[in-house]
Amino acid sequence: MFKKKAAKRHCKFCSRRFAVAYHRGKFCSAACYHKYQKRNHAANFKNLTGQKFGRLTIIKCVGSGKKQYAFSFWLCKCDCKGPNSLVVRSGSTLRKFKRHGPTAKWKCVPSCGCSVAEGNKNPRPLYKFKIRRPPGQAGFRHLLKGYKSHARSRGLDWCLSEIQFALLTKSNCHYCGVVPFKVVRSGGRDRTQDYAYNGIDRADNSVGYVVQNCLPCCAVCNHAKHTMSYAAFMVWLERIAKFKEAA
Repeated sequence: MFKKKAAKRHCKFCSRRFAVAYHRGKFCSAACYHKYQKRNHAANFKNLTGQKFGRLTIIKCVGSGKKQYAFSFWLCKCDCKGPNSLVVRSGSTLRKFKRHGPTAKWKCVPSCGCSVAEGNKNPRPLYKFKIRRPPGQAGFRHLLKGYKSHARSRGLDWCLSEIQFALLTKSNCHYCGVVPFKVVRSGGRDRTQDYAYNGIDRADNSVGYVVQNCLPCCAVCNHAKHTMSYAAFMVWLERIAKFKEAA
């Protein structure tokens, strides 16, 4: 079979026809691509002389990088008038600050370095925006959120406050008396936010999470009760106890 010949195209810079494409098939060679970029850079060049960015005032353009079409460098004078007030900054950095301002990404104001020195003299306190929760609080919040979401997905009413939920989950099991042993992990390295708990059983499965219908229950008893009513489950427990006593 004959190989299909590559379609020839016209170079975007020199208009010469070529078969081997360079840079998405628009140029015949790397030289044409770089010349095209340089020409476009000269056409779109913006003179920043006299403009002010933060504390820096542009004096003049002092040249470009190795790739002349990439970005320009500007001689700037800082408002502090210190011994190092004359600095060189790239145009891309100055334009980004003008576009975004002193946001989270561009915290430092363009300067000769005096703004950074002032920030070092008055550093922000450590963990200024981090709230230290009491031990187990993160795990408790995670467990409460899961219970609420599960009740909402099943169409059950949720009428428990945070205090009522905490009292239920920290109580011993209503049926067997076991202490809270299940642990919800908080994800922290020190494990100080882990929360040990017992689950919540609804005595009447047709009623939602209201105080009168909720009982502290361990995972074993909760699985054993399943869909049984409270009375039927108590009869079942009594039958087991009598059988064990007789044995």
